[in-house]
Amino acid sequence: MFRILSLLLLLPLFCAGKDYEVKIHARNLPEGSKPRLLQLFNGNFFTIDSLPAVNGEEILFRVPENQPPGNIKALLGISVYAKYTEKNPQPTAIDLFFNREDIEVELDFTNPVVTLKVIRSKENQLFYDYMRQDARIVQKLGLLEQFIGQYPDRDKLHEAVSSYFQTFQKNRNILIDSIYQANKEMLTARIIQTMKMPFNSGNISPAQRDSLFKGHFFDEIRFTDTTLLYTSAYTDKLFNYLRYFAMQQRSPRESELDLMKYVDDLIGRISENDRIRTHLLDFIITGLEELKYEEALNYISGNYLEQCEGPLELTKRRLEEAQNMVIGGQIPDFFSIDTANVAYNLYADLSPYVLIVFWQTGCPHCQKLIIEELPALVKEGLLADRGVKLVTVSIDPDREEWKKLSRISPMPWTNTYIPGGFENEAAADFNLYATPMMFLADTEHKIVSKPQVAEDIRADLQMLK
Repeated sequence: MFRILSLLLLLPLFCAGKDYEVKIHARNLPEGSKPRLLQLFNGNFFTIDSLPAVNGEEILFRVPENQPPGNIKALLGISVYAKYTEKNPQPTAIDLFFNREDIEVELDFTNPVVTLKVIRSKENQLFYDYMRQDARIVQKLGLLEQFIGQYPDRDKLHEAVSSYFQTFQKNRNILIDSIYQANKEMLTARIIQTMKMPFNSGNISPAQRDSLFKGHFFDEIRFTDTTLLYTSAYTDKLFNYLRYFAMQQRSPRESELDLMKYVDDLIGRISENDRIRTHLLDFIITGLEELKYEEALNYISGNYLEQCEGPLELTKRRLEEAQNMVIGGQIPDFFSIDTANVAYNLYADLSPYVLIVFWQTGCPHCQKLIIEELPALVKEGLLADRGVKLVTVSIDPDREEWKKLSRISPMPWTNTYIPGGFENEAAADFNLYATPMMFLADTEHKIVSKPQVAEDIRADLQMLK
């Protein structure tokens, strides 16, 4: 359903301070394998280390000291079987969790998940110990629920099985709570806590079970921990929720209308933290695009986009086309002019990195970014320290509004303008459907990241050389 893109962000292999090690002893590693280590952020993967030290069956990755904690994925190589049987063979991979500690594991390449053994890493030991326990509990719950649903009589056996079903659910939640309470400072404990599910007595009809899932799926989770954006905890939860509607025995149109009943509640639940709301809303929009739920997309666009949207039909079309401007892709060239009518050309700029910000004076979110947040970033020196040139591009329909704000609030960066609003050529090339929209690009004009708020810019800058 979702296209979870493997997006490449070339991060430093070495930096000042301590690099952390991720050491993997991989038995039966195919000859000539080219392992890579990736970081997850909001459903997308970015490269941390693509040049590990490989010595026989030992792979040694380096993780920079400033790498944010989160879910990392080690791509070990492509199996011989996959090369011969798959048109686009995918590498064998293993998920790990980084929280500023060295990691050492051993496994068999032919079955890495089952054979994984954690040698060093409290985070990964905690997670995989829990997952092995949980797998058995979930298996039992599935079998018991199947029995309860198919058994024809409400006799003593049915009551006994229902009691076991309820007890296993309670025990699972007790286990999760105990792990979290004892290890609140650990990343994986917070991930495990998001795996709680609403309580199901078992003695309910299919319609009641359906209503329980749709209306109470998120009762046991709060979307407030920004660290979890670097894991699959939140996106997995949203993915499973949206997939449930798509897998119903109904037409796509009926499934979409059913989902529309819960959209307001869903957006409300992810809105306790502005940064989390921004990123998860983007993830939800991607999912709705995949499902082709156009009414739901229009509803969210009209009611929940934090940015200032263009015309509705244009917004809808640009949302659909936005996948073309992916991280790792080439940004188009453009010309703009500054307040002195001097032309700026993106491709003529030889800066190591450039942060391009498209905005409009009439957008409150843009005003806060331009007047308060970007000047603070410039003053802190974060942009200069990373060799990033800041270029803001106003797409105001009225040029005088841009010039007026430029006089009132001086901008110590390359402050430029392109006429035409959302209908200009650059807006079309960049698939601009709202403002502000930002792109961080390298000297080869490849998109390094697409920050959505000021906090994202800080996080993205920390990952640059």
